[in-house]
Parts: sequence; structure tokens; C-alpha cells
Amino acid sequence: MSASESSSAAGSELTSNIDKSIRVTGRLIELVGSTISAKDLHEVGVAAVDEIRSNIQNEGHVVTGETLASVGIYGESALSVSVGSDKESAIYLEYGRGPVRPVRAKALHFTSKDGDEVFTKYSGPAEATGVFERGVLAAVPRKIEEIAREKERQLQSEASS
Repeated sequence: MSASESSSAAGSELTSNIDKSIRVTGRLIELVGSTISAKDLHEVGVAAVDEIRSNIQNEGHVVTGETLASVGIYGESALSVSVGSDKESAIYLEYGRGPVRPVRAKALHFTSKDGDEVFTKYSGPAEATGVFERGVLAAVPRKIEEIAREKERQLQSEASS
């Protein structure tokens, strides 16, 4: 598969997940009205955090575990829940970065994934992974669908009582 085919496939998957998110959210609103409880909204955030952490771990992006451990819920209100990380490395993991060369030293110094100490004059670019966006777009519709099914069962139970 060429880079353009891979990029096109990834774009189609994101568009599909966004469309699914919109449809499922509309279904939930039909079932429960225009509000969602703070508990349900929190559960949506927890599901997104779990999916993001799973993506990071399963795709082999863990070196020290700092970024993985920092993924969490960083804000909640009556209308939203914010998930993310407070580590700078999360930005590079999500969006990638360009090549790196030493600025004030003769060499870059870091520890490899294998735990080896590395000194080099150049580090190539890191590709964007999109683990946060993909995690949210996968988890949110799935969790909202689960909540909607539960609300539907509750409504049917109340109607038959």
C-alpha cells in the first residue's frame, strides 16, 4: 500500500468514525432528551481515556510510561469532558515532529526504547500517530451507544410497569 493510499484509508476511517459519532449522539438525544447526566458524560470520558491508553500501549509508543500514565480527564462541565495529557511528549506523539539536531551541544543524548544510551548528531522526523484523536473517535460513539441502549431498556421497563 502506498503512502497516499494509506493516508486516504486513514482519512476515510476518521470520516466514518465522525459520521458514526454524529449519528449515535443524535440517537442518544432522541432517547433521553437534550441532556446527558454528569455520570454518563464522565463514563464517556473514562472510555476515551481507556481507548487512548490502549492505543499508546498496543502500538508500542511506551518508553518510560510517563505519557501513558498522564492520559486522563483534565476537565468536566455540565456539557463536556476534556481528555488528554499534560506531557509535552504527547504533542509529538499525536502530531509528530520534524528532524532534530543539537543546538547547544555537539550531540543529542537520549535513551532508546531498548534502554540503550544514545548519542547522535541527528534524529529523523517522528510521524504523527493520532492516538488521541483515534481513541476519542472510537470510544465515544461506542460508549454513547451503550448508554443509549441502557436508557432505552430503562424506558421500556418503565413503560411496561
